[in-house]
Amino acid sequence: MLSQDKTISCASCHSLEEGGDDNLPTAIGYLGQANPFHLNSPTVLNEALAKAQFWNGRAKDVEEQAGGPVQAPFEMHMTPKEVEERLKNVPEYVSTFQDIFGTGITFENVRKAIGAYERTLLTRGAYDDFLEGNDEAMSPAAKRGMALFISKGCKGCHTGMSVGGQSIQKFPLRSYLSEYIGLLFSSDIDIKESPFPFENKGGFLGRDDNLRFRVPILRNIIKTAPYFHNGSVEKLEEAVRIMSKYQIGDEFNKEQIDDMVAFLKTLDGKLVEY
Repeated sequence: MLSQDKTISCASCHSLEEGGDDNLPTAIGYLGQANPFHLNSPTVLNEALAKAQFWNGRAKDVEEQAGGPVQAPFEMHMTPKEVEERLKNVPEYVSTFQDIFGTGITFENVRKAIGAYERTLLTRGAYDDFLEGNDEAMSPAAKRGMALFISKGCKGCHTGMSVGGQSIQKFPLRSYLSEYIGLLFSSDIDIKESPFPFENKGGFLGRDDNLRFRVPILRNIIKTAPYFHNGSVEKLEEAVRIMSKYQIGDEFNKEQIDDMVAFLKTLDGKLVEY
């Protein structure tokens, strides 16, 4: 009901069974339109724990974020007035919104209602069991991966209960001139103008076009491929390699990557029942 042609819902891009996202490189919205910046849909799971929303962190919380896709012409293509008028045609919504908010159906109250639901979408898994004292909840490989995560500095950005989403950081921090010289002679993809270690699909450059992005939440990361803001990387192992090289400046070998992925798998979890 929140999309112009009634074919797109929040769950269209944020499937709870698929890790809270759509597993597509870029979101597809109203009339089959792709996001013009080729932006990848972030997970909605544990999203309420984040201190900023969207890839550039332009919204402060899930309530504010909820109003964005509804109004975007390439997503749900609605105006606040159209949302209010449509919901007022449903008696159950009219009475329920009045009972709960006292001010009836308003676009602000719609955002609050969606946000209230999103705040229940918290997950827990093996990592949480380990933190609470169950030493058997994590394999030796996962423990080695966690040690890498801490000692190499990954935790500096992917921090908090959500393991990410708490800050806006520059990506990439490092570049390698020799690679770009080699790419000048590459005809596979037009990457030589890209500031990223992958194709710059969509041309999105983060907050203020300064390569500053909201740090992704790593919980349930094994289910949210493809990776990075424009979905350019399909494999989690490659995402880990890129981050080790271009963020911390210490490229992991295969064993380290495998250990890190083993640790990241412990961040997968099931929804907490309310």
